Amino acid sequence: MKKVDLNKPIATAGLRHVALKVLHFEECVDFYTRILGMDIEWQPDDDNVYLTSGIDNLALHRCDTPIKAKSPQRLDHIGFVINTPEQVDVWYDFLRDKQVNLLNVPKDHRDGARSFYFEDPDGNQIQLIYHAPLAKNAPQVSPLKKIGKPATKKKAPAKKTATAKKASTAKKPATKKTPAKKATSKKTTAKKTTTKKAATKKAATKKTTVKKAPAKKKPVAKKAKATTKAKSTRKTTAKKSTTKKTTKRKK
Repeated sequence: MKKVDLNKPIATAGLRHVALKVLHFEECVDFYTRILGMDIEWQPDDDNVYLTSGIDNLALHRCDTPIKAKSPQRLDHIGFVINTPEQVDVWYDFLRDKQVNLLNVPKDHRDGARSFYFEDPDGNQIQLIYHAPLAKNAPQVSPLKKIGKPATKKKAPAKKTATAKKASTAKKPATKKTPAKKATSKKTTAKKTTTKKAATKKAATKKTTVKKAPAKKKPVAKKAKATTKAKSTRKTTAKKSTTKKTTKRKK
């Protein structure tokens, strides 16, 4: 049974950082960014750069004196993980089209992995490998997503000046409405006018249909009739009296 050391610290997150001394600094930066799709994470000066694929870090340091070819190289190669075995062949065809120095063709290993080797501009050996345990934990990003992107430095955000702040706080000019919006507004106004006209027509029809209440007879008219009757009776009585007087005279 394996003994557990209680004083042992928490396990590392894995081998994520490699640093290389390169003689052809600019060519290597272009190779790892434009061809292999890495991003520049930090470049403190013209002789050092730190690259990343999101979960790793590769440092390139300019080397002024050439490395002796006869001296043994302790670093055998570095590797980039591929998520599927099919993409290993896709990468092989891509690097061949870019005239990268390929060291062998893709092949399957005894543990189920698939890979091939090539060199960077400084002669460092690189392995592009699909290995199931590593691919399972790798981020699911298309391996050709970043290919063709030029190397770009991350710039620090520029500080806003007082004039820039004033310009940002200034009122924005009123934007003109698009003709589509105008057309819709015209339609809505036309609908409103038609509805208003319909409402006025309904109101007019209601007024016409309402029956007028019969006007009450004025009492003045009755009084006038009574006075006319009284006048007529007076005239008749006056006539009768005059006729009586004439008859008396005749007698």
